[in-house]
Amino acid sequence: MVVSPQHSFPMKEEDYSKERLIRELATARRRIVELEALENRLKQVEKELQQERDLVGNLLDTTDSLINNFVGAVLDIANTLVVVLDPQGRILNCNPTFANTTLYSLADIKNKYLWEVFDISENLGQLQAVFRKIKAKSTGNARECVWKRKDGKYRYISWSHINIQNPDGSVAYILGSGVDVTEQKLAEAEIIKSLQKEKELNELKSSFISIASHEFRNPLTAILMSAEILENFSSQLSEKRKIEEFYRIKNTIKSLTKLMDDILVISRAESRFQQFNPSWLDLKKLCNEIVEEIQRSTSSKHKIVFTSKGKFNLCYIDETLLQHILINLLSNAIKYSPEEGMIYFELEGQDEEVMFKITDSGIGIPVEDQKLLFTSFHRARNVRKIQGTGLGLSIVKKMVELHGGQISFESQVGVGTTFTVSLPLTMNNE
Repeated sequence: MVVSPQHSFPMKEEDYSKERLIRELATARRRIVELEALENRLKQVEKELQQERDLVGNLLDTTDSLINNFVGAVLDIANTLVVVLDPQGRILNCNPTFANTTLYSLADIKNKYLWEVFDISENLGQLQAVFRKIKAKSTGNARECVWKRKDGKYRYISWSHINIQNPDGSVAYILGSGVDVTEQKLAEAEIIKSLQKEKELNELKSSFISIASHEFRNPLTAILMSAEILENFSSQLSEKRKIEEFYRIKNTIKSLTKLMDDILVISRAESRFQQFNPSWLDLKKLCNEIVEEIQRSTSSKHKIVFTSKGKFNLCYIDETLLQHILINLLSNAIKYSPEEGMIYFELEGQDEEVMFKITDSGIGIPVEDQKLLFTSFHRARNVRKIQGTGLGLSIVKKMVELHGGQISFESQVGVGTTFTVSLPLTMNNE
């Protein structure tokens, strides 16, 4: 039996258990109400947190969008080439300047290796070594290389790379930026070319002063001596001796005139004032006339053997320039061949060109001098004792080029030399 604290009368045990259960149920109900209230509060807090998260997410999205738009705008208006590569060198993205310069759209080149697309002027091993260095450090790697555009033309690109790292330090992307310096490189090449040309002109001027002073002094001295002999001893000289002195003066003046003509021809050719005036010519007739004139005007005992083969109609060639070419080559063949030596002059007509071949049995041209043979005032080392200016072959080459033709030679010291001139039968000279 149990005595209830609220009653003085005794309670049965089962009645007490019921009362305790009622109390526990009331307590549980209160706890349930409290939990429900707490759950509702948690839901409210969770809702508020989600709203906060959404707000922050929207702000982040807006910020990312602004940053992306800003970066995109900067890249779009940048005058430099920008490309994003993966760590292996594959193209992931590029800016409009990159596309406009290379003529490739992103769709053309995406996921392709940079060097495969642009045929960069370095072999694959070198480029892979460059990318290993880039991945090893985050600093830029500046270099110049040549890229081939989509249209096949080449451009000089001044290029640098920098890597973008993941939090763990590994390379996520390689960012490359470059500037097209083709015009600058071409301008530099022109400056170097101009400086080289100026150097050559200075050397040419020095050579001219040296040779001309010698070539003018000797003839003028000879003229002066002959004039003084005629002036001081005319009454004592026989008619034959007087005629010899007059001929010496006359021939020396001719030599000086030819030297001046050669210099003027070179000057006109160098300044591009030499005119090209082709006309219809009978080449066989002209060649025969040149041979006869040379044989008549020289006192040598050399024999020029002229032959021709092929079909010859009238040819459209500048007669004056052709005479310069043939007279210079035939005169050289005589000058550098032994007395009574044979000179072979061959004319060959072909479908689209005509060939002139002149062969002598002279002293030949040393190998060391052959590469400079057509340089003004250059003379081979084995002809120093033979009078000359070193202008003849330079003139010949320029006259051949005005025709759009070519000149070549084969030579062996002590055996002889063969010059071959090829001129087109028709060309546009406007």
